[in-house]
Amino acid sequence: MIDLGSDAQLAAALSGTQLINAAEIIRYTYSGWSPANISKFEKMILNIFYPPASQTTPSPDQQYPL
Repeated sequence: MIDLGSDAQLAAALSGTQLINAAEIIRYTYSGWSPANISKFEKMILNIFYPPASQTTPSPDQQYPL
């Protein structure tokens, strides 16, 4: 379960994009990254980073200054 009272959305969005950019470079320039490991990385992004990063509506208990 995602803790909507934390900075999970921000952390996932910032860290996730950096990991994805690095993975793209590695994927196309390093022959040692196996298809099985690429698949594991893709699953990690989809299951761990994507869910909180895709949350665009804060929970009702979050207070953001206007």
